Amino acid sequence: MATQKPPPLEERVKRLEEALQHKMDKTDGEDLEERVVDLEERVDDHEDVGERVNDLEEKQEEIIEKTDDNESRVSDVENQAYDLEGWLARGENEHDDLSSRLNEHDSQISEHDSQISELESQGTDTEDNLS
Repeated sequence: MATQKPPPLEERVKRLEEALQHKMDKTDGEDLEERVVDLEERVDDHEDVGERVNDLEEKQEEIIEKTDDNESRVSDVENQAYDLEGWLARGENEHDDLSSRLNEHDSQISEHDSQISELESQGTDTEDNLS
């Protein structure tokens, strides 16, 4: 029976290196798979964030439109208030004019009442003189 000689040292080292390289490749492959899964999750998260950003941008546009509408309404109300202030000022002027005319008429009525009283008094005096 022939005894087998152990493989030369160089061959044994080479086999160990190959085994080690195979193990490293296998480990690197597992690490790569984990990294791929992590990256896929990050991509999904990124897509979710992108969708949320799009939703927020749409809401922002709606808010901007509503703000523009409200600013337009405020402008309309301010114009109406300005018009009402003008009408009120004209109404106050008209009221003042009418009050002044009423005072003039009251004054004229008082004068007429005085004249009537004076004429009545003169009429009474004349009647007395004739009797």
